[in-house]
Amino acid sequence: MVSARTSTPPTEFELPGGAWFAIGATISFALVFWLAFGVMADITTDYPASVGGDSAAVVADASGVRAAATEFAFSLEPSHPAGLVSMTLVNEGQTFHNLEIIGLDGEKMPGFILEADPGREATGEIELAPGTYTLFCSVPGHREAGMESTLTVTG
Repeated sequence: MVSARTSTPPTEFELPGGAWFAIGATISFALVFWLAFGVMADITTDYPASVGGDSAAVVADASGVRAAATEFAFSLEPSHPAGLVSMTLVNEGQTFHNLEIIGLDGEKMPGFILEADPGREATGEIELAPGTYTLFCSVPGHREAGMESTLTVTG
């Protein structure tokens, strides 16, 4: 005996009950994964994996002090006039950098820190009396790698 089996095509697209849940879960997982690793990529690129030896230039001009930072050094013009000084940190490096100042008393100057991600800049003003100041990057390992210099403020 020969038996023929015929079936009619479905009139609408149907998936077994758990299949819609599986598709939704997969899409949700992919979205969360993409967002999490996208954010982590931004965070992890802020800090160096190794210490190099490029230089940075800090230029004193009529408008203030401009610090161009790369990995891992500062160099400064020898002096700048006393008074209200506009300081700009321009991060031309590949990692996050900041700039802090040690004052005439040997302590960090409270409330002053400039921070810049790669390709960004930050500007702040600070009153400086005549004397010698230490400028440095306080990101862990950066000062030890050479990101420290002096600025002489003249009266």
